[in-house]
Amino acid sequence: MELTTEMQHLKLNDINNASLFYNNRYEGDYMDEWPTRKKRRVYELLLELGLPEEGVALDFGCGTGVFTSVIKQALPRWQVCGTDLSPVALEKAKAKNLNCDFFTVDNCTLNSFKFDFIFSHHVLEHVLNIDETWIKLLQLSKPGTKMLHICPCGNEGSFEHHICSLRKDGLRQHPQNTFFYEDKGHLRKLDTQQMRVLAAKYGFDICLEYYAWHYYEAIEGITGEGYHYVRYLTDPTQAANDAARNKLQVLRKHLQTIAILRTPTAIIDKQQQKPGKSWKDYVVINILKPLTVISWLTSLILKFLADNEWHQRRKDPKGAEMYFLFKLPER
Repeated sequence: MELTTEMQHLKLNDINNASLFYNNRYEGDYMDEWPTRKKRRVYELLLELGLPEEGVALDFGCGTGVFTSVIKQALPRWQVCGTDLSPVALEKAKAKNLNCDFFTVDNCTLNSFKFDFIFSHHVLEHVLNIDETWIKLLQLSKPGTKMLHICPCGNEGSFEHHICSLRKDGLRQHPQNTFFYEDKGHLRKLDTQQMRVLAAKYGFDICLEYYAWHYYEAIEGITGEGYHYVRYLTDPTQAANDAARNKLQVLRKHLQTIAILRTPTAIIDKQQQKPGKSWKDYVVINILKPLTVISWLTSLILKFLADNEWHQRRKDPKGAEMYFLFKLPER
């Protein structure tokens, strides 16, 4: 497998180099926070899984512990642990979650556990060796263990897949099945069939398949990145052919309009969160305030449509994110 430029120095199974790679990222604000909607969705989904009142849970690839907190909130009487290959991330996770335990992936104490529930959020696309990861997960499981993985979805038919299919550089075979704009640490984008094959290979039954980021949620996420990101994503000079160029131009106008409408609220929110604001910050806030009603309504409508879409279409595999619940059979 060919690695991305930023990761070419990593040897495929060298956990020390991978740890260094992610330590450097976590020294900054990498994955320090996730949107409130995502955390609420995970919390509600955890409540739906029929887990017992007590048990031992693992946040696998916990990063800075954002979702470790969500797991603890949803399962307050459980012992909740987190593991990651980055010591820098684990220190941040410990500071956020004083009532949870954290271990590096090679820690002997971690490997002595058998967990009742294992969770991962956007981890499987990062791991160096997918089969070794599933073997590790199996070792940490016991008969009846449930395992929830949330990760990007490589199925055809999502809005993002459609955009990428219009570009000559949009769909990359190396790394495996990824899109051109993805994070440089992404080594693969699994699809539904690949997830099913992995589950069967390692003895897990599939209990649940959900999908997100179909249309409105994708538009909300893309336009939330701003006007310049939309231009980058829909660059017509990268079109696969003339027909694709026309489609990209139409998409660009559509998405740019939404991004522009959402900009005033985004700027004001950012300015208001700044500590020690200068007079220039207050000038910007006051200039943009008259535009915030339309901006706020645009974002509100998108959020409403995205939430409704999650409930109406979460069994539709044509989404850019997937949620798989597995269970190891009782023996």
